[in-house]
Amino acid sequence: MSVSSRLEFIRRLKNLLSGSSMKSKAIGLLIFCLLFLLIAPDNAMAQKRNNKKKYYSGNESSFLSQQWYLGLLIGANITKPVPGTRYSTFSPIDAGPESLYKNYEKFNKIGVQAGLDFTYQYKMLVVSLQPNFRRESFAYSNQYMWVDETNSENTLELNYYQEHKLDYIEIPLIVKFSFLQGNIKPFIGAGGYYGWLVNANKSITVDGIDRASGSDYPYNKESLSVGASDLFVNYNAGVLGSVGFNYDPGNIRLTFEIQYRYGLTNIANTANRFTDNRLAGIGDALDDMSLNNLAINLGVLFPLRFLSNEFSSTE
Repeated sequence: MSVSSRLEFIRRLKNLLSGSSMKSKAIGLLIFCLLFLLIAPDNAMAQKRNNKKKYYSGNESSFLSQQWYLGLLIGANITKPVPGTRYSTFSPIDAGPESLYKNYEKFNKIGVQAGLDFTYQYKMLVVSLQPNFRRESFAYSNQYMWVDETNSENTLELNYYQEHKLDYIEIPLIVKFSFLQGNIKPFIGAGGYYGWLVNANKSITVDGIDRASGSDYPYNKESLSVGASDLFVNYNAGVLGSVGFNYDPGNIRLTFEIQYRYGLTNIANTANRFTDNRLAGIGDALDDMSLNNLAINLGVLFPLRFLSNEFSSTE
């Protein structure tokens, strides 16, 4: 029955009820209610269709292809120092300068990072800004030996183990390409980062063997820990590559990412290389170096807008 026919029926029903008994009026009112229930859903559906059309305004495809996310990231990292020009406060008189080279540990000290993730996605293109606090750690060792010229059995051997912890506030920007369209979406990406040094510490452990006293006497000295911010420049920058996947179980996004960072900055402060007397006294001076870093991030992201009337954040 069309809407006009129903309205005509209501008008006639009204006229009928005006002169009817109480029983007839009750039956007529029941018919009127049933008729209203038939009309109302059609009107509601028509209104919903009209509203939906106004909401998307012809840009439904573009709207549904975009999303903003905000979330948290935590993870761990390991660092590889890459030395350049070598330095020491000692100068060997009977050997080449390589005898003073430090032995660097590669990817051996664990650091941590935690921060935010601001992500924009348009179809398969993902752009992530990940401001974070991160600690990167690395260590090296070196060895010095004294030999008595008159008795070669009288020697003093000293071993130095030096660990560094650098704290940065860092802002990486990464462009990713996401594959597939299911709940699990692998991605690859590339970008860059810039960080500000907020703190640095250096700890030194010394041990050795003193044979000059007539017997093998172990030499142990209390560890030295110093603030080392002046030994490093106050910034660090580089490029990075990433690989991982996003998992969308519902209206959140879980992310797993592996990043490899290639440092482009000499982190040693050349002006302050020899200024710390405590370090100069044990022959230590920072080499020119950059830092490469391997990091793993775990994150949970929340959509900043819903993309459909069913309150779903998925594409």
